[in-house]
Amino acid sequence: MNPTLATRQQIARIDETRCIGCFKCLRACPEQAIVGAARWMHTILHALCTGCENCLSPCPENCITFLPAAPLDDS
Repeated sequence: MNPTLATRQQIARIDETRCIGCFKCLRACPEQAIVGAARWMHTILHALCTGCENCLSPCPENCITFLPAAPLDDS
């Protein structure tokens, strides 16, 4: 089952000091939760990340990790 914002258990984090801006993670993200410019570091929009891990394997620098997701604020 694919995670959604309501069911996510984790969120992605990019080590921006290691990111080379290759766009591979950005293209792999089905939620458009990654932003960045060519040859510049990318970052994760945590409000959109479902923790699906699609960005993990395309990254040639292995600079993506996952952190536990905080509960969504229902207010």
